[in-house]
Amino acid sequence: MIYLISVILSVLGFVGIASSQSFIGFIVGTQILFFGFSSLFVFIAYGGGSQEPGLAFGIFILAIGAVYQAVSYALAARIYQRSNRVAISDLKRIRN
Repeated sequence: MIYLISVILSVLGFVGIASSQSFIGFIVGTQILFFGFSSLFVFIAYGGGSQEPGLAFGIFILAIGAVYQAVSYALAARIYQRSNRVAISDLKRIRN
């Protein structure tokens, strides 16, 4: 039952990534996906009796997710500064 929460979060993250038209929606979808995967690792480790490896891996995934989120929001701010909107199609224009 508790694994179902992680699977639902992961699926919601995939749906958010697939259906997003803006870059902010893409960022939020990936964060939900990271949280779903990290909670799945923690729940699997907790169910197996050994908490330390799952918790360590979950914290590692969340730390990488936090760095990803900071870089992504900085990129989104730069896109908005240049084009006054935050769309995924604007990513190609920021390169130039």
